[in-house]
Amino acid sequence: SHSFGKDYVVSAAISPRSRTIAVALMNTTEKVTSHVELFDITLNKSHTDINFNYALLCGLEYNMKGLTCYTDTGVYGFNTKGDPIWKHEYSEKLQFQKYNHDEYEGCRRGS
Repeated sequence: SHSFGKDYVVSAAISPRSRTIAVALMNTTEKVTSHVELFDITLNKSHTDINFNYALLCGLEYNMKGLTCYTDTGVYGFNTKGDPIWKHEYSEKLQFQKYNHDEYEGCRRGS
């Protein structure tokens, strides 16, 4: 992963008109914090910073209406300027599990 100071790049997405780049960043220095920076390619600078306190950013996706941010606490939609327009929060925080490769292979074979 690439680092922006103490932040690590988790994911990135380019807007449909290739005008804006969204970069999901995570910082684990003292506590886990995540945020998304929107960069205007034509101005060559960051113009919006969207903070996700205590959420793990998992991915970003652009469409013609804006940006979708996937986290372990919910899915959030933003317009092209970075203003929130919708959200779907999970009733419980997602738990990420590590699966044993041998158990997975056994399930796939039907054993």
